[in-house]
Amino acid sequence: MKNINLNKWILGLATMMFLFGFEASAQYGRGHGPGRGNGEGPGRGYGNEPDPGTRIETLLDLSDEQKEKIEKLHLDLQKETLPVRNKIREKNAQLNTLVTEEAGQPKINTLIEEIGDLRTEFQKSRMNTHLKVRELLTDEQKVKFDNHFLNRFGRGGSMRGYFGRHGIG
Repeated sequence: MKNINLNKWILGLATMMFLFGFEASAQYGRGHGPGRGNGEGPGRGYGNEPDPGTRIETLLDLSDEQKEKIEKLHLDLQKETLPVRNKIREKNAQLNTLVTEEAGQPKINTLIEEIGDLRTEFQKSRMNTHLKVRELLTDEQKVKFDNHFLNRFGRGGSMRGYFGRHGIG
């Protein structure tokens, strides 16, 4: 009997680590600032990085019109994805409840699949906005934008902070 409970507990713990591992990897952490240092000032440390939105605007040398259009796309994305994010949070809370109640693997698996579907919907919305932003750019800006995007994700980065504080890519 103890062996079965231990297995359920380990399975529940592994499931939660799997689900929340994605969230944890997307959080800001200790990283490089715009220069070298010990964390006191412009070098390595917390809060020393420029606003990600400002960095990409500078990189691409966006016109005022482009900035306005991109900001509108960003706001539209936030409006579109807020209900999806809320559903993901709700489903994660339900999952935590199921795990603690030992509801059984089939119910847990169903909920995990629902969360996966919501995350897929969320990513599709973000990529759609990314493509719309790309359409607003000149050919030279597209090259820089694409390189920034590939560098960001080629090294295991996340969408967070990719364009603006909440990302619009």
